[in-house]
Amino acid sequence: MLDGFGNRLKTAIHNSGRTQREFARDLGTTAPVISHYIKGKCYPRVDTIVMMADLLDVSTDYLLGTGCSRDTDLGFSEKEEGD
Repeated sequence: MLDGFGNRLKTAIHNSGRTQREFARDLGTTAPVISHYIKGKCYPRVDTIVMMADLLDVSTDYLLGTGCSRDTDLGFSEKEEGD
């Protein structure tokens, strides 16, 4: 389920304009812990993922890789959406 979590976390941290050390401080942890998350050596608790998403202005679905992307076909045609 968490395949790619570390890459998405690293990207979100970069896009936020923070360093890993700054993000760790804001999250209330240390840079080595963030590094372990990014490398997939361990994974955060659910409440920590929620805090990460809030701090990084992304969804938990994005971090977990469970949400729909823009490229996902949701099975609606334009006509059905407008009905």
